This record gives sequence, structure tokens and C-alpha cells, in this order.
Amino acid sequence: MNQITLEIGYGLIPLVDPDKGAKLLDSISHLRKKIKEEHDVEIPKVHIKDNSDLKSQEYRIVVSDVFNGTISQEMSEEDAQNEIVQNLEKSILKIY
Repeated sequence: MNQITLEIGYGLIPLVDPDKGAKLLDSISHLRKKIKEEHDVEIPKVHIKDNSDLKSQEYRIVVSDVFNGTISQEMSEEDAQNEIVQNLEKSILKIY
């Protein structure tokens, strides 16, 4: 099974900080459950780490290939979170 990593630029760190009310971790957990229910595929935990090589609002999803994404500065935290989860789902479903 492939390891899944979400690398984030420093500007996206608040999306994964539960002390600031961030819900990205919960959304990723729900995504894993959804894929299990809909596709009967067990998805490994998603490793999240900051990456100083990325620009502030960039993220990278690494599965077996790489998807790079950039969040618009004007995007709300909720919209940014939704975009990351949608692209994470697309990346996972390509592999599994």
C-alpha cells in the first residue's frame, strides 16, 4: 500500500492546527471512511508535514505520483480545506 503525504506551505499550517479550530484533519479522516464505504478500499493514514520549499499557499499531495496545488490568497480557510480534500480524493482514487 502506498504512503500518502500532504505537504503544506507555512501559510496553510493553520488549516491543520486543532488549537485554531482547524477541521482539515477531520475532513481527511471522513474522506478515508467515505472511500472505504464507497469503494471498499482501506486507505492508509495521510501524513501531513510542512515543507519550507513550498510557497506560503502551496501544497503537494504525494501518493505514487505528485500533485501540486496552490491556494488563492483570497480563498477562505474553509474553501482552501475543501479544495485540498477534493484533490486528495482525486489523487487517492487514481491509485486505488
